[in-house]
Amino acid sequence: MRLRPLDRFLRLTPADRLLLVQSVVLLGAARLGWSAATSAVGVPGFRVHDLRHTAASVRLAAGADLKVVQRVLGHATAAMTMDLYGT
Repeated sequence: MRLRPLDRFLRLTPADRLLLVQSVVLLGAARLGWSAATSAVGVPGFRVHDLRHTAASVRLAAGADLKVVQRVLGHATAAMTMDLYGT
């Protein structure tokens, strides 16, 4: 993995480089595991981010307060939440 260009901006120490490489390797392994699991249950291509959309939709359909859902999702306004998840 080439990290030299990052050194100019982040001033990575050898320990920082090792942690970064380990993190990238773990993330790759997690993605492979997620992909295998979703394929095994018949929903290949389902992303972790899709769970965010599902949770928001279910909360709103169950009658959760719009402002609470907005804050949980980190949206700037309730209108943004409604634009994405409203009916």
